[in-house]
Amino acid sequence: MIELIGRFHPLLLHLPIGVLVYAFTHWSFEYFFSKRTDKTDFTFALSIGALSAIASAVSGWILASDGGYDESLLNWHKYLGIGSAVGAVLLLWAYRTGSDQKLFGGLFTAFILLLTLTGHYGGSLTHGEGFLTVPSAVKTVVLPENIEEAHLFNDLVKPIVDRKCVSCHNPQKLKGELLLHTLAGWQAGGENGAILLPGSLTESPLINRVFLPKEDELHMPPSGKLQLTNEERNFLAWWIENMRDYDHQVKDLKTTAEIDDYLEALQAAQHPQPERPAAQQLVNLEQYGIIASLQSLDDSWVTVRLRNAASFNPEHLKNLRKIAPTIKSIDVSNSSIADKDLEVFSRFEHVNTINLSNCHISSEGIARLKELPSLRSLNLYGTRVDSTVLQLLNKLEGLKKVYLWETPLANAGLEKWRADYPQFEIIGGVDFAQFGESRLVPPVIVAEQDLFTDSLLVELDTKASKATIKYTTDGIIPNENSPEYTEPFYLFATTEVKAILSMPGWKDSEPISSTFIKSRFSIDRLRASVEPHENYTAQGVVTLKDLRKGGSSFGDGRWLGYLGDDLTLTADLGQEEEISVVTLGTLADHNAYIHLPRSIKISVSKDGRRYVPFQDKQIPVADGPTDVRVHNHLLRSEPTLARYIRIDIKSQNVNPAWHPAPGEPCWLFVDEILVE
Repeated sequence: MIELIGRFHPLLLHLPIGVLVYAFTHWSFEYFFSKRTDKTDFTFALSIGALSAIASAVSGWILASDGGYDESLLNWHKYLGIGSAVGAVLLLWAYRTGSDQKLFGGLFTAFILLLTLTGHYGGSLTHGEGFLTVPSAVKTVVLPENIEEAHLFNDLVKPIVDRKCVSCHNPQKLKGELLLHTLAGWQAGGENGAILLPGSLTESPLINRVFLPKEDELHMPPSGKLQLTNEERNFLAWWIENMRDYDHQVKDLKTTAEIDDYLEALQAAQHPQPERPAAQQLVNLEQYGIIASLQSLDDSWVTVRLRNAASFNPEHLKNLRKIAPTIKSIDVSNSSIADKDLEVFSRFEHVNTINLSNCHISSEGIARLKELPSLRSLNLYGTRVDSTVLQLLNKLEGLKKVYLWETPLANAGLEKWRADYPQFEIIGGVDFAQFGESRLVPPVIVAEQDLFTDSLLVELDTKASKATIKYTTDGIIPNENSPEYTEPFYLFATTEVKAILSMPGWKDSEPISSTFIKSRFSIDRLRASVEPHENYTAQGVVTLKDLRKGGSSFGDGRWLGYLGDDLTLTADLGQEEEISVVTLGTLADHNAYIHLPRSIKISVSKDGRRYVPFQDKQIPVADGPTDVRVHNHLLRSEPTLARYIRIDIKSQNVNPAWHPAPGEPCWLFVDEILVE
């Protein structure tokens, strides 16, 4: 019971400080500035201050008996605390006896100085000597450009512990007789012996206590202190499990994908992100056949790919110069890019993934990539590189993977090169047997646009010259009895085109689907029940009826974004029309917390007051990650006369259970409403 009273000290000590500092401030204001004759009575405030000061001193005396504190600091704090309690009582007595105001003011000022000094020593006991007078002693560690060269203990482990553990394990506050501010303290251990055993998590109390539930009294850091993040805990566990001593660099131990991500995030945090590209900048690139998408809502990084690699003009790569510092990943595979076109790649200083597969690239062109410090993965499948490329890639200290299948280098055998260049993984082929029956890649559905008002020409394409394309225009998945594609065809109504690729000896491709929408009726006016999020307003609600479809990039300026909100849209056609199809566009991008709606319900009305059901659609929650995709939800019903259309859209509101951030608010992104 006595120990419990002592543990109330951190709570009690703030009460006399707050009350008495307030009383001093209020009294001083009235004494120096107020001309009122009826002065405030401070008896109650001074009484509470004196009683709480006594309670704080008593609880502090009990807490001090637990030990683990620097004796000199402890004695100063303890006796100054007792003096503060006595001073608070004297202050109350002086006020109640009607002492001279100047004398009382001097006494009050001296008491506040005493209280400040007591707090100084208390802060030094809790957070280290000089806490109130000296800037933080936690040093900012600058990591080397090549994270592989970082010293694990000094550069990565100790900064975590300095921020979150040393305040209780330093010479002034020696909890558990354990010092963590120096390597010698780590090696000496605490009152219960060694704090870690290299290579063994179960025999390392340091990491065991970190992983205990926060409610456990042995959990470290204790409740109320700054806690380690999951990434920091997992990093410490990996270090202890793999270490042999305290002298390792990162390159000495085998990392995992999770640890690589953690280290990359630490390194990225050292460098300010480049300015986020404007949405219009990304949209403008589409006219050159380049699709540039932001990787997430929270940063500036961009992923680049080509809309149609076969017809891409390499000269258009120069248009990437303005966003070059923001490019993290670029895929130009299967294009006609040659060595000279890689000059612009030297500007992509932060790129970590480049895919040049099936391009007309030789080792001469790869020389232009030698100054990319962040490059981690390079795909050279199907290129013309030879053995000299490895000498060039050896200069890229951060490179982890190189894909060399179907190159002259791979044809000559890769085992020797793997032995000569162990610092990165050379991937030279695929064992198809492990994947079972080979499956074809789906064909491509090509059209100038998704929306049309009269007719639209659609083309189906594949690089597999010996394969057959089967397709349908009624929404049914194609099979062997479906029509065979021979030439482009026209659409004259809203149509869902589906296609598969088929070839003897191969498994049919997965079906690919595209919905092409005819807009027969224009929307005169449109209302939304809630405003979009300020970051994704596009051109306002008119964005939903401007006949300009949003692309797969949520930042292209053509989407309205709603965070955690359901949405109701009401469209006015201006006059009664016979409608049979209503289409709504939404976006799915789980990396950006953007998910499909749970349901869409459409009602129609002639007068804008009495609505009748038209059609509804239930959309199952995805059971795992999916590709970024624009979804055109086509809701068809019997032809109905109506002027007003109400669309009720239910958001998922939060990320699903499988998401990396389950339960966090998620986005609903909507675009074009089309009526036929």
